[in-house]
Amino acid sequence: MHVDAMTIPQPLGRIGDLARRTQSAGFSGLLFTETGRTAYLNAAVASQAAPGLELSTGVAVAFPRSPFVTAATAWELQEATDGNFRLGLGTQVRTHVVRRYGVDFEPPGPRLRDYLLAVVEQARKDGYTSTVLGRRRYLPELDSTNRQVREAAERAALNAPIQGSAADIIKVAMIGVDIAVTAAGLTSRMLLQVHDELLFEVADGEREQLEALVRDKMGGAYPLDVPLEVSVGYGPSWDTAAH
Repeated sequence: MHVDAMTIPQPLGRIGDLARRTQSAGFSGLLFTETGRTAYLNAAVASQAAPGLELSTGVAVAFPRSPFVTAATAWELQEATDGNFRLGLGTQVRTHVVRRYGVDFEPPGPRLRDYLLAVVEQARKDGYTSTVLGRRRYLPELDSTNRQVREAAERAALNAPIQGSAADIIKVAMIGVDIAVTAAGLTSRMLLQVHDELLFEVADGEREQLEALVRDKMGGAYPLDVPLEVSVGYGPSWDTAAH
């Protein structure tokens, strides 16, 4: 069975490691939710890091009339990934690429395709989507008679549970880390949160204790079937600490 993993937006520096871990975990492919040039860069990096891993920007699967990838970008991705890029089902872009370049693209695996379609249909029935912690985003536009408005709501319905759940988890982790740092009497400080990343100012002599604390609270922020992995980098600046 062909099974894809899907990733929420990630810093480009993490894509290689993400691709390797996806392949090591036994997934057949990796789906990026980014679009355009960002998708191209991510797919190019992932292809070098994990040869043979099939890559796609499969948002187009759920919205056949709203392809996110232009024909030119699709062709670039096909070349950059040594033929391992796959476009979504039945899109206008796919038709154009086949006509212009004579190259076809296979769709993402059936379980991921079914999930994408089911998320949108459930949101249409309920009138909202929800995150893992129950936060709702109401989307009355899903029943709009205006096609552009309706399709924008469909994209939001797909995105909200994924990115919203990621936001829930990082907020739980931040609260847990803050409580634990205070309880441990550390003078190190949490300075900034960017997506799924936390930036700390580490006091002298507290590096090991803070790292253990952060790994524990971030990794245990929410129970998932696939464990939350925490990676750590150090440096005199945020840029040099990137990993």
